[in-house]
Amino acid sequence: MDNQTPLKEELKQKKVEYDELCGTSGVTEEEASKITKEYIKLLHDYNDIKDSATVLLGIYAANQEVTIAEAYEKFDVPSDD
Repeated sequence: MDNQTPLKEELKQKKVEYDELCGTSGVTEEEASKITKEYIKLLHDYNDIKDSATVLLGIYAANQEVTIAEAYEKFDVPSDD
């Protein structure tokens, strides 16, 4: 038994699991890919907006001479996001 045999068996099992999931979900591979791409795009958009808000809060904090934490608190922005 070579070292690749367990990996080949695991890959075979994963393919079976994948096929079962695709069959039970009713979603084709093409649809899943489209959903994933849209989700990634939305995550990028979210991160861009979050980055912009962080910059604006930093500017506000500097202008008001308060800490960033105080600026987050003033605008009810969770700091652990």
